[in-house]
Amino acid sequence: MSSFDPHGFWLFGNDGTRDEEEQEKEHQEELCRLMEQYHAYLGILKEKAYVFRGSKIGCQYGTKENVLIDIYKDYGVVWGMTQFPVVTIEDCRPENIHHFGYCKCPETQYAGRLPMTKASWGDGEITEAERGNIFPHICVPLIKKEQKWKQIDEDLLIEVGQKKVEPALLDDAVLVCQYGGIIRIVEVPDVIEEEPEELEWIPTDPMQLDGGSIQEKNLKDRVDDINEYVAGKEKEDSRYAQLYWDQDKINIIWEKCRDFYDEYEVQIDPRMLIAIVAAEGSGSFHTSSTNKAADGGNGVEFDFETDCIKAIDLLGGKIIAYPKYCKDFKTAVLNANTKKGLEDLGVKKDIDILHYLNWDTPRLWLNSEKFESGNYAADNHWNSKVRQIYSDLVDINVEKKAGEYTRYILTLDESIFSEIAEEKGIEVDKQVRFEAAQNGADAKGKPNGEYTVIGIIY
Repeated sequence: MSSFDPHGFWLFGNDGTRDEEEQEKEHQEELCRLMEQYHAYLGILKEKAYVFRGSKIGCQYGTKENVLIDIYKDYGVVWGMTQFPVVTIEDCRPENIHHFGYCKCPETQYAGRLPMTKASWGDGEITEAERGNIFPHICVPLIKKEQKWKQIDEDLLIEVGQKKVEPALLDDAVLVCQYGGIIRIVEVPDVIEEEPEELEWIPTDPMQLDGGSIQEKNLKDRVDDINEYVAGKEKEDSRYAQLYWDQDKINIIWEKCRDFYDEYEVQIDPRMLIAIVAAEGSGSFHTSSTNKAADGGNGVEFDFETDCIKAIDLLGGKIIAYPKYCKDFKTAVLNANTKKGLEDLGVKKDIDILHYLNWDTPRLWLNSEKFESGNYAADNHWNSKVRQIYSDLVDINVEKKAGEYTRYILTLDESIFSEIAEEKGIEVDKQVRFEAAQNGADAKGKPNGEYTVIGIIY
């Protein structure tokens, strides 16, 4: 009578006539063959794929998926017709993996070993605490400096530096966050993807601090000035260490501007944001309402993520309002262009978006869902400083580029203002009157007797 050797789902016959070791080897070979057929039958056997820039990744404890980013590293190996750069197992740094929304990881896995993360990204929304946790947390993946993606095969090696090679990343790789989450490749698109839409005011590739163009050299000079100032302030206040600028911050600004476009179909030029930071000079957009500046206005915000979100909200809300109110705003400027501070505006000097951003004019507060007037800076000549720096980052013609960007904004239908306001639930059915006001101040906030044009909502 035959007996059987059980292996998983299968029973192999055993007549007892062969050597046990030999029969086990045959069973294992047959098992491999059957498993291959079984997987093929279920449609789950697939060839491993190389991972490239833009592939989706996710964490078991995250609330949303994200994309694997490799913005400024390119090893010269691209993915077929897509031409997307292939990434390696060492591409797991903050510039590659930003976050996965909110974190559901049990606090017991890291309490006392690692600091807990905050409850909000700074946009006003706070997540709920996961069951079993005391506090809610945002997801800030924490990967050790020496850590790399873990995978079995290493059949394609890519040169990543002088005399250094790393395996190309495969879609079965895993990465362990120090908080305890397992990060995996969720999707590698198997269709020919189009390159990101080319936008005039959001160049596809971020400016590089080590770039060779005149504009990038100007960028490097501006960043060096910021960091020199920050180094001096850090001696007085250690929090200033958060305000140093590097390539990561530039990349994030590009990403945030693209996110804004994807949501509202309005382009904010990231170079204008950088020009604003350079004009402020401190490394911050000066969006903090609690840390006041010497002139009484908003001061340095040390959290870059919060600072950037607030700045884009402020600028974006004014840019969306500009097509609706531009005509009345310009008329008021022209009617007052003989007053101190407004001399020749609209006659010998163009009126552009930077005047509107600078002065006390109407805007949508997209994150806090309000419609109010407000200025970016009390200094009524702040717009001139930003305009000069912006031109250095875009073009050598000072007036041309700010004017061209203004014309782009005016190609937007003014109905975009009411449509976005309605979508956000913001009440904008109010009257707005523009008039000259003697509210000008210098860079220190001291009144200088000059005029600006303000928008009064009533």
